[in-house]
Amino acid sequence: MSANGDALAVRIVDSIGTLSEANKRVMLEVWKAIANELVSTVIPVGGIVAWHKTFGVADSGTATDTTAYKLIQAGQNFLTTVEENMIVINTSDNTESYVVSVDSDIQLTLADDIMSVGRNYIIYKTPVLDDGFVECNGQVLSDADSLYNGEIIPDLNGDERFLRGSSTSGTEQEDATAANGLTINPDPHTHIFPVGQTDGAGNYVDRATNYDAVDKATSATSLTILGDPETRPINMSVVWVMRIK
Repeated sequence: MSANGDALAVRIVDSIGTLSEANKRVMLEVWKAIANELVSTVIPVGGIVAWHKTFGVADSGTATDTTAYKLIQAGQNFLTTVEENMIVINTSDNTESYVVSVDSDIQLTLADDIMSVGRNYIIYKTPVLDDGFVECNGQVLSDADSLYNGEIIPDLNGDERFLRGSSTSGTEQEDATAANGLTINPDPHTHIFPVGQTDGAGNYVDRATNYDAVDKATSATSLTILGDPETRPINMSVVWVMRIK
């Protein structure tokens, strides 16, 4: 599929209903032009957008057979639950692909050979990315049709980065916490208390008979700081993707 709007045009024409092949070709060209203009206007080349990749589970289970580029499970009903281009994730080893065709109730053809007997999977309703977009996973782009061919795509997903506005792009910053002016000194210090009473640790002090006198004891203070390893606002995870052509 293509991020330049071709895939969207195909979906629109397919949804219209019964058309002759001649009319379908004409309609497809018209909608391609419209969709191309729409995509170019909304998401420029180089644009980075959030993608809810694993949204909506269409089906899940465990493969019961091994055939190259197939997902096979006896007793399934794929013809009812699954459509072409849905994302498939092998949850046993975290490899992924997408559905090329729904062959039968118990068999799917996948774009990649990721399934074998005993492997667990989840099929998501989200369609695979159009080929003009890539996930921002820090990979070197290999696409001769893209101006960015050979460039390293930012690793926004693996590093779990937020995005912030600036006059230029691509500058990365690591974790930081703003100074708040608070100073804590946990060094040993002196407690003064009346003789004949208990100290801070509950030990009874009786080193003199004059209860009006004072005594001194020295102890160390330990400090435990509770909290999360990072400071962050309330959020939801997404997969960052970038338009490359």
